[in-house]
Amino acid sequence: MNKSVLGQLIRINLLYANPQSTQKLRQRSRSNRRLTWALVRQYVLAGLMLAVLYGFLLTMVDLVRNKGLFDNFLGVFAIFSLSQGISIINNVFFESKDQAAYLPLPISARLVFLAKMMVVLIAVAPMTLPILYVFVATGFKAAVNPVLAVVVGLLLFGLVVALMTLLGTFIVFGLARTKLFQQHQKLVTFGLLFISFVAMMAGILMLNFSTAGTTSVPAGIPVLNWFHDAVTNPLSLASGGLIGSLVILVAVLAWGTDRWLLNQFLVGPTRSTTVTRKPHQVVHRSFRQRLVRYNLGLLQNPTLLLQAVSMVLLPFIMMGAGLLTDSHSRAAIAALPIRFSGLFLVVGVLAGAITVNSSSLVSVSISLDRANLAYILAMPISLKRYLRIKFWTVYGVQAVMVAVLAVAVAVFLQLPVWHTAALIAGLLVGVYLMSVVYFARDWRLRDLDWSNVTTLFNRGGGNFLTFAVIFGGYIIGAIVVFMDYMAISVMGGLVATGLVLLVLLAVGALVVWWFDWHYWSAHLTENLH
Repeated sequence: MNKSVLGQLIRINLLYANPQSTQKLRQRSRSNRRLTWALVRQYVLAGLMLAVLYGFLLTMVDLVRNKGLFDNFLGVFAIFSLSQGISIINNVFFESKDQAAYLPLPISARLVFLAKMMVVLIAVAPMTLPILYVFVATGFKAAVNPVLAVVVGLLLFGLVVALMTLLGTFIVFGLARTKLFQQHQKLVTFGLLFISFVAMMAGILMLNFSTAGTTSVPAGIPVLNWFHDAVTNPLSLASGGLIGSLVILVAVLAWGTDRWLLNQFLVGPTRSTTVTRKPHQVVHRSFRQRLVRYNLGLLQNPTLLLQAVSMVLLPFIMMGAGLLTDSHSRAAIAALPIRFSGLFLVVGVLAGAITVNSSSLVSVSISLDRANLAYILAMPISLKRYLRIKFWTVYGVQAVMVAVLAVAVAVFLQLPVWHTAALIAGLLVGVYLMSVVYFARDWRLRDLDWSNVTTLFNRGGGNFLTFAVIFGGYIIGAIVVFMDYMAISVMGGLVATGLVLLVLLAVGALVVWWFDWHYWSAHLTENLH
């Protein structure tokens, strides 16, 4: 094996593992070895941050007695490891589109495949360091010899990561042979990215639920509880059987990867399936319907969709997770009488406003047109009408995401219908008002020559502005909600809600007048460049 060639292949394929990070580092003038080490350093630092975060939360739980939490945590992070691996495998093997470049080179397919698999392991292993922490920490708490606890923890950790990576490889290569992947690759890729995000959020919520209570959950999950037995009693026959079984399973999957997947690698994902398109009936659509479909098509970028969904969920995770995991708080919220429906309206407006920021769909929707915007302006439609169609289309998608989340929260809290209706109405209003603001911002900062969609998120303050707005919204929102609660308690629900509606109408009218009428009247005649 030519180690120097393998090292070069690993450095090249590291660029494909996370294209967004690579793009950002290149914008900072990183290249060659500096770029490679910067990417590796990002993976390691992210893994250490996760290990510290979850390690801090788990210090409040006795994982030796609480077998249920141990198994739940392992299961969630195994899914997270699998989903991360699937996403990176898709990027490295298929999104890179570099298979043909290796054909004329004097490099074996096996060496290229090995380099790509090593890149996947480099990217996945640091993100699953919390599993290693749980294995080793549980062994320490069980009074196992420290050296033995570390050795067994490292061995089990390596086997779990290898197993999830190999399973992910079979899943991705299997998907690549399906019509679904070939016809809807962007949506499938988004689904893979979304699973990774959901697994991460599930881990946070699971720990919030577990650490909020004081009762132990001794029952474990079948198969996963074997890992608990192995780290608490590593010299037992069961521990040896688990490690031996994992070694055999990983070896079989590695052999299968070399036997079946290697041949598919350089041929490409469309080797075995020929897609034949059936004749379909021509559907006559109006000009407006075609513009709506066009704008919906612009939103199918997987990175864009994941960023938009995460920005909708993030305020809930950061603000509401701790509150909603407390059973007493949930019961108190659900028991609020009907006169407090106005309070849910206010909460909805504030929450909806926070979910719209510089990383939302509406905040980049105009820039997504790129060169097509000039072409659209040559068509028989005014710019004002086109932008209005675009705004309502993207706002509808944003509003649906927020409304679905609101319904899920309402069902979880068992809220009455009137509270749920007030919450959803408030969310729709809040999303609309901030969408008007950020839609105008996108026109002001429009970038029609971007090469990576992540560059659109970093305009005008970028992530710093996003989180500043979110935390500022929390502080202002907490003050407003407290004042509204006190007003309802003192003046009654009808009077307080009436005053709130008057304030909302005044603020909403001012926002709409300035951003939806005054701003566009002054800027619609601007040159696009």
